[in-house]
Amino acid sequence: MNCVLDHRKVDSNDVRMVFDWSMDEATRENSLNTSGFAYEEHQKWFERKLKDPEYHILIYMDGEVPVGMLRIERTSEGGLISIAVSPDHRGKGYGEKMLACASQFANDLKYQKLVAQIWSENKASIQIFERNAYEFESEFELEDGRTFKQYIRKL
Repeated sequence: MNCVLDHRKVDSNDVRMVFDWSMDEATRENSLNTSGFAYEEHQKWFERKLKDPEYHILIYMDGEVPVGMLRIERTSEGGLISIAVSPDHRGKGYGEKMLACASQFANDLKYQKLVAQIWSENKASIQIFERNAYEFESEFELEDGRTFKQYIRKL
């Protein structure tokens, strides 16, 4: 699948929107870190990430409407990727479209592979990643007992 959504890099004006999407109940439930965080803490994190050349946050747009975000962080394993669809736009296929765009973006950055860590109960995300050529690599358990699956996609 080719990229059919426009995207842009986040800027400081996006801090509230990214916070709101990140604090959404379903987003927290599916995250490695399920606990919430204060807006002030998020602002500091956000400003650090804006300056980090190894961390990319993209906002995907359908026309003029932001529908989700993609994060890729360069690690020793490759690009650690996560996607979050705006709560108002879930169930409309945007996650899959964003993931198709992510591979193109990662190729442009010369990544060799992308790594996704998905909560084993998040069946919708697992299906989206599998349909986009991600292969199951391993499984790990967090201290809270939740199990995550790690998928990779070689580029």
